[in-house]
Amino acid sequence: AGDKHKIVYPDLRFTLEEWRAGRLPHWNPHNFAGLPHAANPLTGAWYPPNLLFLIGDPLRMFAFVHALHAALAAWFSFLYLRAIGTGRGAACLGGAAFALCGWMTAHAHLIYFVHTLVWLPLAMASAAWVNL
Repeated sequence: AGDKHKIVYPDLRFTLEEWRAGRLPHWNPHNFAGLPHAANPLTGAWYPPNLLFLIGDPLRMFAFVHALHAALAAWFSFLYLRAIGTGRGAACLGGAAFALCGWMTAHAHLIYFVHTLVWLPLAMASAAWVNL
């Protein structure tokens, strides 16, 4: 959990403070001698689900946001598996397997990796729907 407390949480907290103050989180003067904040993809400044952190204490919200992403991973995997013709039961099992697989659970502390991977099955389902 070192990255979460030393990198992810401070960046998230700065982002939330800027949003609450009515400012865009473009520049973080607290890191080094100042650092572009919104341009750094690891900050998640423009990732819409991160707005959920505004409704509660960010440290407590990590579990909720992670559970939401696990549910999204399962749902998007289910949609992909259905799009390629898999039966409903197998698609349910496949969605649960993807959401709870070893890689996803082992990397839960690296939220920017997990938050990115969650969207892959939806992209693949979209490609299957348009027959690419």
